[in-house]
Amino acid sequence: MTKHDITTSTHTKPARRRTAAFTLIELLTVIAIIGILAAILLATLGRVRSLAYQAVCTSNLRQWGLALQMYANENRNKIPYEGSDDSVLWAEVNKPNDANSWFNVLPPYVATPALAELPLGLGGLSNMAKANYFRDKKMIYHDPADKRKALTMTPGTYINPSYMMNSQLYESHAPGQAKNYPASGQRQLVFEDLRDRAPLSRIPFMTEAGWRDGDGGRSRVRGHGDGSTTNVDAGRHNGGANVVFLDSSVRKFKVDQINDTKKHEFLIWNPWTDVQGVK
Repeated sequence: MTKHDITTSTHTKPARRRTAAFTLIELLTVIAIIGILAAILLATLGRVRSLAYQAVCTSNLRQWGLALQMYANENRNKIPYEGSDDSVLWAEVNKPNDANSWFNVLPPYVATPALAELPLGLGGLSNMAKANYFRDKKMIYHDPADKRKALTMTPGTYINPSYMMNSQLYESHAPGQAKNYPASGQRQLVFEDLRDRAPLSRIPFMTEAGWRDGDGGRSRVRGHGDGSTTNVDAGRHNGGANVVFLDSSVRKFKVDQINDTKKHEFLIWNPWTDVQGVK
């Protein structure tokens, strides 16, 4: 072996390979990026869910509006009663006074059972099953965005649908109405009564019901003859609520528009006192 060979062999040792690894800063950066992406994803999912709920609600109200038109076509343009009480009660739904109320005459037109057709008080079901009945059955009584503690029904006495009829259509100033709610002997309103007061596209028929403070958890929309409160869950859908009008159109309004009880620029809740023949 020559001296040259010895020198060459000492310079041909294999180089040590560097092992790849994350530094602490790199690891924290990756975690931060994952957190940001997760937050964006959750926010997007939340918006998508809200839009889906709003779409279901709009569809529900369109069906209520469609049922109203079909009922009117078959009943000489009559408008159903709000109900014999200021809330929907199990004890009343199958009584003669409520035979022509909205929750009994309209649902069958859109393949939904009338409240009078359901077992009184939903007997045989647990309280939780009663509370979730409309939601689980995906009935048009229920808005998936309705997050009230009692959900859609109070087990026992009260029935709390997500939607209620405008209480100020039938009130003491309306033709043939001696009281602030329909009772036996008072005539049903017809579309002509209201068409003479204001455009049907501005008079709400139904909207999203909210709790009325101090009223035992009952739901109602615009107390009878009470123009100072709306009793609407006005912020149920991203700061707004959906309304179906007497012409069956459905539109969403912001909280301040829903609660406008003075100027009536957007909604004419009480066509008998809010306006004087506005066209």
